[in-house]
Amino acid sequence: MLYIRINKIVLFLLIFFLSGFFISNCGIYLFKSVGYDNMMGAFNGADNNFAFYENPALIESKKSYMSYYNKYSMSELNTALISQSYQIKFLNFGIYLLHFQKRPYKEEEYGLVLSKEVFDSFKIGINLKYLRNVIFDQNYYGFSYDIGGYYGYKNHNFGISFKNVEKPYLAERVNMDFIFKYSYIRDFYRINFRYVKIYSLYEYYLIGCEFDLSEKLKLSYSLVTEKNENRIGIKFDIKRYLLDIGYIVHPGLKNYFIAGIGVKW
Repeated sequence: MLYIRINKIVLFLLIFFLSGFFISNCGIYLFKSVGYDNMMGAFNGADNNFAFYENPALIESKKSYMSYYNKYSMSELNTALISQSYQIKFLNFGIYLLHFQKRPYKEEEYGLVLSKEVFDSFKIGINLKYLRNVIFDQNYYGFSYDIGGYYGYKNHNFGISFKNVEKPYLAERVNMDFIFKYSYIRDFYRINFRYVKIYSLYEYYLIGCEFDLSEKLKLSYSLVTEKNENRIGIKFDIKRYLLDIGYIVHPGLKNYFIAGIGVKW
Protein backbone atom coordinates (compact mmCIF):
# COMPACT_ATOMS: atom_id res chain seq x y z
CA MET A 1 0.00 0.00 0.00
CA LEU A 2 2.82 2.41 0.89
CA TYR A 3 4.64 1.46 -2.35
CA ILE A 4 1.53 2.31 -4.41
CA ARG A 5 1.12 5.65 -2.62
CA ILE A 6 4.77 6.59 -3.24
CA ASN A 7 4.38 5.77 -6.95
CA LYS A 8 1.32 8.04 -7.15
CA ILE A 9 3.20 10.88 -5.44
CA VAL A 10 6.14 10.56 -7.84
CA LEU A 11 3.75 10.59 -10.81
CA PHE A 12 1.94 13.68 -9.55
CA LEU A 13 5.20 15.55 -8.96
CA LEU A 14 6.43 14.65 -12.44
CA ILE A 15 3.22 15.98 -14.00
CA PHE A 16 3.42 19.25 -12.09
CA PHE A 17 7.10 19.79 -12.87
CA LEU A 18 6.52 19.20 -16.59
CA SER A 19 3.58 21.60 -16.60
CA GLY A 20 6.06 24.39 -15.85
CA PHE A 21 7.30 24.24 -19.44
CA PHE A 22 3.82 25.01 -20.76
CA ILE A 23 2.82 27.94 -18.56
CA SER A 24 3.75 31.38 -19.89
CA ASN A 25 5.03 34.28 -17.80
CA CYS A 26 2.50 36.81 -16.54
CA GLY A 27 4.31 40.07 -15.74
CA ILE A 28 6.21 40.84 -12.56
CA TYR A 29 5.57 38.84 -9.41
CA LEU A 30 5.41 40.25 -5.89
CA PHE A 31 6.06 37.70 -3.14
CA LYS A 32 3.61 38.64 -0.40
CA SER A 33 2.10 35.43 0.96
CA VAL A 34 1.89 35.21 4.72
CA GLY A 35 2.77 31.81 6.11
CA TYR A 36 4.11 28.63 4.62
CA ASP A 37 0.67 27.27 3.71
CA ASN A 38 -0.51 30.34 1.82
CA MET A 39 2.83 30.45 0.00
CA MET A 40 2.33 26.84 -1.11
CA GLY A 41 -1.26 27.52 -2.18
CA ALA A 42 -2.98 25.52 0.56
CA PHE A 43 -6.65 26.39 0.84
CA ASN A 44 -8.52 24.09 3.21
CA GLY A 45 -8.78 25.79 6.58
CA ALA A 46 -7.99 22.56 8.42
CA ASP A 47 -4.60 22.37 6.66
CA ASN A 48 -3.79 26.07 6.45
CA ASN A 49 -3.18 27.83 9.74
CA PHE A 50 -3.49 31.30 8.25
CA ALA A 51 -6.03 30.72 5.49
CA PHE A 52 -8.14 33.53 6.93
CA TYR A 53 -5.39 36.04 6.17
CA GLU A 54 -6.11 35.75 2.45
CA ASN A 55 -9.82 35.05 2.81
CA PRO A 56 -11.60 36.16 6.00
CA ALA A 57 -14.48 33.75 5.34
CA LEU A 58 -12.09 30.95 6.37
CA ILE A 59 -11.67 32.00 10.00
CA GLU A 60 -12.43 28.93 12.11
CA SER A 61 -13.80 28.74 15.63
CA LYS A 62 -11.74 27.86 18.68
CA LYS A 63 -8.33 27.94 17.03
CA SER A 64 -5.16 29.54 18.32
CA TYR A 65 -1.80 29.85 16.57
CA MET A 66 1.51 31.53 17.10
CA SER A 67 4.07 31.31 14.31
CA TYR A 68 7.40 32.79 13.31
CA TYR A 69 9.23 32.28 10.03
CA ASN A 70 12.06 33.67 7.93
CA LYS A 71 12.55 33.92 4.19
CA TYR A 72 15.61 34.06 1.97
CA SER A 73 18.84 33.48 3.86
CA MET A 74 17.05 32.43 7.05
CA SER A 75 17.63 35.87 8.63
CA GLU A 76 15.80 38.31 6.33
CA LEU A 77 12.13 39.21 5.91
CA ASN A 78 11.05 37.63 9.18
CA THR A 79 7.34 37.45 9.98
CA ALA A 80 5.55 36.79 13.25
CA LEU A 81 1.82 36.12 13.52
CA ILE A 82 -0.40 35.39 16.51
CA SER A 83 -4.08 34.61 16.06
CA GLN A 84 -6.97 33.59 18.30
CA SER A 85 -10.46 32.71 17.08
CA TYR A 86 -13.78 32.05 18.80
CA GLN A 87 -17.41 31.26 18.03
CA ILE A 88 -20.55 32.93 19.39
CA LYS A 89 -23.69 31.23 18.15
CA PHE A 90 -23.70 31.65 14.34
CA LEU A 91 -20.67 33.96 14.13
CA ASN A 92 -16.97 33.06 13.98
CA PHE A 93 -14.58 35.84 14.86
CA GLY A 94 -10.90 36.18 15.53
CA ILE A 95 -8.12 38.64 16.22
CA TYR A 96 -4.56 38.58 14.96
CA LEU A 97 -1.31 40.50 15.24
CA LEU A 98 1.17 40.44 12.37
CA HIS A 99 4.68 41.92 12.36
CA PHE A 100 6.69 41.91 9.14
CA GLN A 101 10.38 42.70 9.14
CA LYS A 102 12.25 45.12 11.38
CA ARG A 103 13.69 48.60 11.00
CA PRO A 104 14.47 50.47 8.81
CA TYR A 105 11.22 49.21 7.24
CA LYS A 106 8.54 47.48 9.27
CA GLU A 107 4.89 46.56 8.75
CA GLU A 108 2.37 45.87 11.51
CA GLU A 109 -1.23 44.73 11.24
CA TYR A 110 -3.86 44.37 13.95
CA GLY A 111 -6.93 42.64 12.57
CA LEU A 112 -10.47 41.72 13.58
CA VAL A 113 -11.91 38.94 11.40
CA LEU A 114 -15.63 38.12 11.23
CA SER A 115 -17.22 35.20 9.36
CA LYS A 116 -20.75 33.88 9.06
CA GLU A 117 -22.17 30.75 7.42
CA VAL A 118 -25.03 32.03 5.25
CA PHE A 119 -26.21 28.54 4.37
CA ASP A 120 -24.73 25.04 4.27
CA SER A 121 -21.05 25.22 3.22
CA PHE A 122 -21.30 28.85 2.08
CA LYS A 123 -19.53 31.48 4.19
CA ILE A 124 -18.80 35.18 3.94
CA GLY A 125 -16.28 37.17 5.94
CA ILE A 126 -14.65 40.55 6.51
CA ASN A 127 -11.30 41.54 7.98
CA LEU A 128 -10.97 45.00 9.55
CA LYS A 129 -7.32 46.06 9.87
CA TYR A 130 -5.36 48.74 11.67
CA LEU A 131 -2.02 49.31 9.91
CA ARG A 132 1.25 50.79 11.07
CA ASN A 133 4.35 51.26 8.92
CA VAL A 134 7.73 52.33 10.24
CA ILE A 135 10.33 53.75 7.82
CA PHE A 136 13.47 54.71 9.69
CA ASP A 137 12.09 56.95 12.48
CA GLN A 138 8.87 57.93 10.72
CA ASN A 139 5.55 56.27 11.63
CA TYR A 140 2.52 55.99 9.32
CA TYR A 141 -0.94 54.81 10.35
CA GLY A 142 -4.09 53.75 8.52
CA PHE A 143 -7.15 51.49 8.36
CA SER A 144 -7.99 48.88 5.74
CA TYR A 145 -10.21 45.86 5.10
CA ASP A 146 -10.55 42.55 3.24
CA ILE A 147 -13.72 40.71 2.22
CA GLY A 148 -14.15 37.10 1.16
CA GLY A 149 -16.47 34.24 0.37
CA TYR A 150 -16.16 30.44 0.49
CA TYR A 151 -18.18 27.52 -0.81
CA GLY A 152 -17.50 23.81 -0.33
CA TYR A 153 -19.15 21.02 -2.32
CA LYS A 154 -18.12 17.40 -1.75
CA ASN A 155 -14.39 17.24 -2.63
CA HIS A 156 -14.30 20.77 -4.03
CA ASN A 157 -13.55 24.07 -2.29
CA PHE A 158 -13.97 27.52 -3.89
CA GLY A 159 -12.95 30.88 -2.50
CA ILE A 160 -12.99 34.49 -3.70
CA SER A 161 -11.52 37.41 -1.80
CA PHE A 162 -10.73 41.08 -2.30
CA LYS A 163 -7.69 42.07 -0.31
CA ASN A 164 -6.98 45.75 0.30
CA VAL A 165 -3.20 46.17 0.28
CA GLU A 166 -3.14 49.92 0.89
CA LYS A 167 -0.01 51.16 2.66
CA PRO A 168 -0.38 54.12 5.06
CA TYR A 169 2.83 55.77 3.84
CA LEU A 170 1.71 55.97 0.19
CA ALA A 171 0.05 59.17 -0.98
CA GLU A 172 -2.26 57.35 -3.39
CA ARG A 173 -4.37 54.25 -2.89
CA VAL A 174 -2.86 50.91 -3.92
CA ASN A 175 -4.98 48.70 -6.17
CA MET A 176 -6.80 45.84 -4.49
CA ASP A 177 -5.85 42.17 -4.82
CA PHE A 178 -8.43 39.83 -6.31
CA ILE A 179 -7.76 36.24 -5.23
CA PHE A 180 -9.53 33.15 -6.52
CA LYS A 181 -8.64 29.80 -4.96
CA TYR A 182 -9.77 26.27 -5.67
CA SER A 183 -8.86 23.03 -3.95
CA TYR A 184 -9.69 19.44 -4.81
CA ILE A 185 -9.41 17.22 -1.73
CA ARG A 186 -8.99 13.46 -1.57
CA ASP A 187 -8.01 11.08 1.20
CA PHE A 188 -4.27 11.72 1.21
CA TYR A 189 -3.70 14.49 -1.33
CA ARG A 190 -5.00 17.91 -2.38
CA ILE A 191 -4.65 19.82 -5.64
CA ASN A 192 -4.67 23.61 -5.27
CA PHE A 193 -5.12 26.40 -7.78
CA ARG A 194 -4.72 30.11 -7.05
CA TYR A 195 -5.19 33.15 -9.28
CA VAL A 196 -4.16 36.62 -8.08
CA LYS A 197 -4.77 39.88 -9.94
CA ILE A 198 -3.64 43.32 -8.87
CA TYR A 199 -5.86 45.56 -10.96
CA SER A 200 -4.00 47.60 -13.61
CA LEU A 201 -0.67 46.13 -12.48
CA TYR A 202 -0.08 42.39 -12.88
CA GLU A 203 -1.48 38.90 -12.38
CA TYR A 204 -0.14 35.42 -11.73
CA TYR A 205 -1.24 31.82 -11.27
CA LEU A 206 -0.21 29.13 -8.82
CA ILE A 207 -0.88 25.42 -9.14
CA GLY A 208 0.19 23.07 -6.38
CA CYS A 209 -0.29 19.75 -4.69
CA GLU A 210 -0.06 18.44 -1.14
CA PHE A 211 0.48 14.86 -0.02
CA ASP A 212 -0.03 13.30 3.39
CA LEU A 213 2.91 10.95 3.81
CA SER A 214 1.57 10.25 7.31
CA GLU A 215 -0.66 11.95 9.87
CA LYS A 216 2.29 14.07 11.01
CA LEU A 217 4.19 14.62 7.76
CA LYS A 218 3.11 16.44 4.58
CA LEU A 219 4.89 17.15 1.32
CA SER A 220 4.02 20.17 -0.86
CA TYR A 221 4.91 21.39 -4.32
CA SER A 222 3.69 24.49 -6.15
CA LEU A 223 4.46 26.18 -9.43
CA VAL A 224 4.10 29.96 -9.91
CA THR A 225 3.78 31.32 -13.43
CA GLU A 226 6.30 34.11 -12.95
CA LYS A 227 9.39 32.64 -14.66
CA ASN A 228 8.22 29.15 -13.65
CA GLU A 229 9.09 29.56 -9.98
CA ASN A 230 9.08 26.20 -8.20
CA ARG A 231 8.36 25.79 -4.49
CA ILE A 232 8.96 22.57 -2.62
CA GLY A 233 8.11 22.14 1.03
CA ILE A 234 7.76 19.72 3.90
CA LYS A 235 5.56 20.15 6.95
CA PHE A 236 5.72 18.43 10.32
CA ASP A 237 2.58 18.60 12.48
CA ILE A 238 3.28 16.97 15.83
CA LYS A 239 0.59 17.49 18.45
CA ARG A 240 0.76 21.21 19.32
CA TYR A 241 3.87 22.01 17.32
CA LEU A 242 4.48 22.83 13.65
CA LEU A 243 7.68 22.90 11.63
CA ASP A 244 7.63 24.10 8.01
CA ILE A 245 10.56 24.12 5.60
CA GLY A 246 10.31 25.32 2.01
CA TYR A 247 12.83 25.64 -0.81
CA ILE A 248 12.10 28.15 -3.58
CA VAL A 249 13.72 28.06 -7.03
CA HIS A 250 13.33 31.38 -8.89
CA PRO A 251 15.27 32.03 -12.12
CA GLY A 252 15.48 35.77 -11.41
CA LEU A 253 16.62 35.45 -7.79
CA LYS A 254 18.96 33.25 -5.85
CA ASN A 255 17.36 30.04 -4.65
CA TYR A 256 16.29 30.47 -1.04
CA PHE A 257 14.67 28.76 1.94
CA ILE A 258 11.69 29.63 4.05
CA ALA A 259 11.51 28.12 7.52
CA GLY A 260 8.80 28.44 10.12
CA ILE A 261 7.93 27.19 13.58
CA GLY A 262 4.50 27.33 15.15
CA VAL A 263 2.51 26.46 18.23
CA LYS A 264 -1.24 25.78 18.36
CA TRP A 265 -3.45 25.44 21.40
